[in-house]
Amino acid sequence: EWIMGPEIVVMTKSLEAIPQPEMPADLEFSVDAQPDADWLNMYHFRGQALPPEALELLRTQIEGQMGFGRFTTPAGETVAITRATITAAEERHFLGYSAVEVAPAFRRRGLGTALGALIQQWGAEMGATEAYLQVVAHNEAGIGLYHKLGFTEHHRHRYAEHRR
Repeated sequence: EWIMGPEIVVMTKSLEAIPQPEMPADLEFSVDAQPDADWLNMYHFRGQALPPEALELLRTQIEGQMGFGRFTTPAGETVAITRATITAAEERHFLGYSAVEVAPAFRRRGLGTALGALIQQWGAEMGATEAYLQVVAHNEAGIGLYHKLGFTEHHRHRYAEHRR
């Protein structure tokens, strides 16, 4: 028996044109090389907390340069996060964009859009010329955000798992 996973939309864009969203007042954007406890506590994969072995893979086994972006309040509270990876294939350099989370009390203020634009700027500064992401097809809010950030659908896929 084959069990089908969710349909995944792969979206891409050039980093030649990066949107310039209105920046949130009183919040600071930063990108760290490693996630700290506050970043990890905000992160969920498809709505679920990440298992410890996956967190360890994030920290140590990803090929390429990772950046863990966030917005923090003046008091140092992390209120929105994203993750990016810079990878190379032949002469091309890519920004892989993922893990967008905004704390419930800070939603509907444009933080997701601002995070996306700022992490694209970071990727371009790191030498990436193209960006890609994957999003579950039923995540209409996410797809809307990514369209606003200039991404377009490249293709779709789904994984199938054989169970006996």
